[in-house]
Amino acid sequence: MSSSATYKGSCHCGKISFSATISAPLESGHEVISCNCSVCARNGYLFVYLKDDAIKFHSGEGEGRNYGNLLFLSYTFGQGRLVHDFCPKCGTSIFGTSMLPGAFEGMKGINVRTFDHVDLNSLTLKKVDGKGL
Repeated sequence: MSSSATYKGSCHCGKISFSATISAPLESGHEVISCNCSVCARNGYLFVYLKDDAIKFHSGEGEGRNYGNLLFLSYTFGQGRLVHDFCPKCGTSIFGTSMLPGAFEGMKGINVRTFDHVDLNSLTLKKVDGKGL
């Protein structure tokens, strides 16, 4: 099996599309974060944290936070530890970015549910107690 894999993904309406290269393919047991905090539970987030240069956005525009030439709407809650970014048209939760210095700097937590052709039942989930933070 390859030591890395590239996955294509998008929001529901297709306004935002991207590709993400993961050093160990999801199918090989790469851990995916399943957090139980209120926003992750409501949005169904399943995060895989990747360096910014492993993610290439191909389309998307709107109003909100700017990443290159792409714009997303964003949301924070509680202590504002993570900014959640989503499509300004359909609202699909695409990724989160840590706001804590030293925590996941230069990385994004990409929602694996936005990837094309991934068998969610085959993922290796790592449970995180976000409620307890």
